[in-house]
Amino acid sequence: MEEDGKYKLIIAFSENDTTPEMLAVTSLILMDLDHSDDRAFELLSGLANRCKGDSIPIIAFVPHGTPSLEVTRVFEAGAHDYMAFPLCYEELLSKIKVHHEDADKINRLRHALEGLKKENASQGTPPISGLDAELTRLHGEIAQLNAEKAAIFEAYGKALHNLESMNVIINTVAAHGTFLEDQLDVALQAAQYQAVHDPLTKIFNRLGFNERLSLEQAKILKTGEPLSLIMLDIDHFKQVNDKYGHDVGDRVLLALTDCVKKHLPEICIFARWGGEEFMIMAPRFMLAQASDLAEYLRKTIEKVFQGEVESITCSFGVTEFKRGEKSSIVFERVDECLYEAKKSGRNQVRIR
Repeated sequence: MEEDGKYKLIIAFSENDTTPEMLAVTSLILMDLDHSDDRAFELLSGLANRCKGDSIPIIAFVPHGTPSLEVTRVFEAGAHDYMAFPLCYEELLSKIKVHHEDADKINRLRHALEGLKKENASQGTPPISGLDAELTRLHGEIAQLNAEKAAIFEAYGKALHNLESMNVIINTVAAHGTFLEDQLDVALQAAQYQAVHDPLTKIFNRLGFNERLSLEQAKILKTGEPLSLIMLDIDHFKQVNDKYGHDVGDRVLLALTDCVKKHLPEICIFARWGGEEFMIMAPRFMLAQASDLAEYLRKTIEKVFQGEVESITCSFGVTEFKRGEKSSIVFERVDECLYEAKKSGRNQVRIR
């Protein structure tokens, strides 16, 4: 589909024309199928297997009056739907729209999962269990739904006289299809959430933070308002893990997250940057204001964390965006400020 909502048609006259390059830009396939030719079903099956990984739906066109058993073969070969000649233009557009939307949901879910895997791999975060299995299960149920569609046509051929039973079958499959679509929506929302949130603390991860930062950078280019970054790191956190174990270390990370969230202005964005490092985006904060906020958080954390571990303190680096400055340069500068704070004895704030 083009950006203006119209469809772009690519014509393939033979199997040789269905190149990987062509399939890479294809979102739906319309296939003229001669049901009397076994090779046509082989071609359909091969094409369906090639398209399975990219969730490209196939609508087969068959001659008017095609026997129900032959229609069943169409679904078994891998088609998602069929239409009989002569084609109804409005019905065709409706089927294209429905299958295009379903395929788009599956592909957006897959891309979200792939992005989540890459983000977790880059941060050394364990993969999130369940989503891959959920996607596989949904694909399986969708395939089962297509098989049930085929069963409808076979039942129709054998029990045409019993219209009431036929309606029950059709309504059941239609309801199941709606249920699957709802599950896809839920899975997609879960994947999108987990792609930009840290699995332990539930705050933004680096990817989610960077997405919000891009929006804020666009704002300050228009308004000229200040924007500052605060980076903090838990002092001697490795010793906490080594002495008390990773379960206690996780509880410290969660408690620190709750403490910072409780004392941050609502306008600020808080994210886990990786390990024991965190990042705060402070829109409308000049460098001096961001420094005061970092000092306030430092003192608060120092007071709160006493008991299960000897003491927990944090070092802070603070910097402010200059107009038009690339985020990579600002990240490097705030990291250098944090390094200076730790090198100078920890539990302090350094700005630049």
